[in-house]
Amino acid sequence: MPMQRRTFIQVIPALALLGCATESSHQPSGGPRFSEAERSRIGEYYAGQRGRGPIEVPAQTVKAGEKLAQGPRRRRLPRELEETLPPLSAPYMRLIVGADVALVNTDTDDILDVIPRVAY
Repeated sequence: MPMQRRTFIQVIPALALLGCATESSHQPSGGPRFSEAERSRIGEYYAGQRGRGPIEVPAQTVKAGEKLAQGPRRRRLPRELEETLPPLSAPYMRLIVGADVALVNTDTDDILDVIPRVAY
């Protein structure tokens, strides 16, 4: 019996250390993500909105797994685009932040997914 107890006591800390070796806390929590069809539709919409000629592509403003800061200006997608996309349940919303389109949990300001540098 004492040998089993000693083995048990040695195994528990090792298992606890294994549990600590997880991904970074910057990974997005559970929730919806942009589908390939949504990415394509959003990209096509904004490609059709751009004029001809040379353009400077803006830098990416937000990243999945981060919190949406109060600083960057955020706005809703245009209604005519939003109506072509599948509806989202509360508290999720698609927002334009800078030139990025972000999928955000509006209760927690968690950024779940991003289509970078598309809305310019």
